[in-house]
Amino acid sequence: MKHRYSISLILLASCLLAFAVPASANRTMGRTAIPAQGLTLTTVRINRPASTHVTCQLGETRPPAWINSGYLFPPDDRYYTYLKVSDCAACGPGGLLITTAHMILYYSQACSIPVEVSIVPAIINSAGCAIPDVNNTICGPVPFQLTVSNPGGYDFIMALAQPCCITQDAFLLIRFVDFGTCTTLPDLVAADVPCNPCFSYNLNPSFGFIDMCADPFWAQYNTGNPNMYVDADCCDVTPTHPGSWGRVKQLYR
Repeated sequence: MKHRYSISLILLASCLLAFAVPASANRTMGRTAIPAQGLTLTTVRINRPASTHVTCQLGETRPPAWINSGYLFPPDDRYYTYLKVSDCAACGPGGLLITTAHMILYYSQACSIPVEVSIVPAIINSAGCAIPDVNNTICGPVPFQLTVSNPGGYDFIMALAQPCCITQDAFLLIRFVDFGTCTTLPDLVAADVPCNPCFSYNLNPSFGFIDMCADPFWAQYNTGNPNMYVDADCCDVTPTHPGSWGRVKQLYR
């Protein structure tokens, strides 16, 4: 009986370990960033945007410089990037029409992972730092499947289902819903240093809410902010006939 009991414990431990592997494989100390300069990116466009004209790009638009493995940690792993309206002076007070969201990822295997894209308000905390209002949403969430058939770097361009006009600062939110079919999770791709505080945040059920530049799990890489950004036009864009866009005032709320 003692021998049989020991075997049962071993089997139970093996089962628990098998379930723990995907989670423990990520968000671990001691990882090193892989240089990504010269990384060839495959563009994956999902859905058709409300406008194909891009007046501005807001967020972390610096060139990819590092592949940061071991950070992504679903389920319900949320990444926020600051969208500062004044950075797109061309559109003036009429506001910005956010049409697509970009996220650059590196896949080591062919698989698919589900995400949701939202635009959320920005608020200023007591330290004068812009942070996302995690309890409210301006637009979204819009679901997407980030699917690749080969390993490599990918720029996912996700078109929002409806036009999203903002007149005040906001944050792009990309939520990794779960593991999808990925037994090895994709890696986040980041710009080069510096990592700008009050700009990129992570909200995770296991680790809480944190500025990514202050997170020891991210800071160990000594890289910049994650490559997340949006394409935006001015809010006075509205379709005139199929395949073209006019400049008739129409604010989307």
